[in-house]
Amino acid sequence: MPKQYRAWAEFDRAALIHNVSRARHNTSASVMAVVKANAYGHGLKFAASAMAPHVDSFAVATIDEGVALRALCPDKPITCLSGFHYAEQIKQLKTARLTPVIYNHTQVKWLASGMKFRRPVWLKIDSGMGRLGFKLEALEAVFLQLTTLGCEISLMSHFASADTPDAPQNQAQLDKFSASDAMGARGRSFANSAALLSRPESHYDVIRPGIMLYGSSPFADKSAASLGLKPVMRLFATLLDVSTLQAGQTVGYGATWQADEDCTIGIVSMGYADGYPRLVSEQSQVLINGKRYSIVGRVSMDTLAVLLDEDANILPGASVELWGENISIDEVAGWANTISYELL
Repeated sequence: MPKQYRAWAEFDRAALIHNVSRARHNTSASVMAVVKANAYGHGLKFAASAMAPHVDSFAVATIDEGVALRALCPDKPITCLSGFHYAEQIKQLKTARLTPVIYNHTQVKWLASGMKFRRPVWLKIDSGMGRLGFKLEALEAVFLQLTTLGCEISLMSHFASADTPDAPQNQAQLDKFSASDAMGARGRSFANSAALLSRPESHYDVIRPGIMLYGSSPFADKSAASLGLKPVMRLFATLLDVSTLQAGQTVGYGATWQADEDCTIGIVSMGYADGYPRLVSEQSQVLINGKRYSIVGRVSMDTLAVLLDEDANILPGASVELWGENISIDEVAGWANTISYELL
C-alpha cells in the first residue's frame, strides 16, 4: 500500500468466494447473496462482481440499491427485501426487473389499482419476528389476491433468534411457516446466515446468507474461523508517531489513562471518523509487526494511542492492523459492545 495512505481497507476477493462456498456446503438450496448496505460496507461493485458467477441471485434492501445492482448484473435475479413503499415505485421495479417483498395490504392495494405486477414476488409471513409480514390468518386471502393479479408468488419469513440456535422461538417460527406448505408457492425461503449454519431444516428452496459471506460469525460464542469463514475486509492504518511517557503522565481526551511507569506510546492514524468504534474496552488491541498491542486512552476522531514495548524498534510509518486476518472483526465488535455488522 502506498505510504501516502493514512488509513485504508483491503478486500480479499478469494476470501469472499470461499465464504460463498461455505454457504453452499451441505445444502441443495439456491443461494440468494445479501448485498444490502453497500454489501455490508465492502462495496457493491466489488462484492457483486466477485460473487455473481457463484450465487443464484442477490438481495438488497431498497429499490435504489436494486437499480444500482441491476446495472452491474444485467441478468441475475435481484430481490428488494424492503419491497416498495410508494405506488410510483412499481414502475421502477418493472423497469429494473426487481423482485419485491410484499408485506402489507397497502402494497397489494397499489398492485390491484392498475399497476399490475405480472412478475415474481416474495410474500412475507410474520412468523414471530414482529417486524414486517402478514399474519397466518390473512395469508390465504392475500395469496389468492396476488395470484389473481398475475403475480408469481414465493413465500419467505425471517428468524428473530437464529443467532441463538437453542431458542424455543426458532422452532415455533418454523412451525408457523410450515403451515403455509399447502399454498402452492413457487418457492420458500427462511434461512439467514445463522439458520443456514445451525438449522438445516430451515433451508427450504432458497437460503439468504449475509454476514457470513463477509467472514464474520453470526454467533456470539463461535468464531468465524471455527465456522470455516475467512475475513474479506482488512482495516489498516499508519503509525504516525512514537514517544515516551513518564510515570504519571496521561494520554488522550479526559486523561482517562495514566502511565504507571515510564513507557512508549504509539499514535495510530485511525479514529471513529474512519469507522473504528470510539467506545472500546481496555482489552482492545491492534497488531503491529505481527504482535498485539493494547489501545490506551480514548479513541479520537482520527487517531488512537497504543502501548508499545520499549525495545520493539517500531518506527513511524509502520502499518497497523485494526481488524482482518490476525484480529477478527468479531473481536473488535465485542470490545465495543456492538456487532460486526455495524463496524463493517
